[in-house]
Amino acid sequence: MLIINKGVILYPYHNRIIQRIKNNELIDIIDSYHHSKIGKCVLFVFNTPPYTRPIRYNAMYRYQKVLSAHPLSKKKNT
Repeated sequence: MLIINKGVILYPYHNRIIQRIKNNELIDIIDSYHHSKIGKCVLFVFNTPPYTRPIRYNAMYRYQKVLSAHPLSKKKNT
């Protein structure tokens, strides 16, 4: 669903990323990445386009539940 707000087309950014994580498209997580427009963030790397998605640190709470069940997080913890 696209939302038009003041002439800008928005889409549910975080919901789409969570869906991609559940579909096992996530292949890497880069912590402390410096993004040119938003500064320091976490970078999610996917195996399908768009390949990278920056996430601000203050939005990471949205991903805790889905990441804890993801095989990548289990691999990094061992």
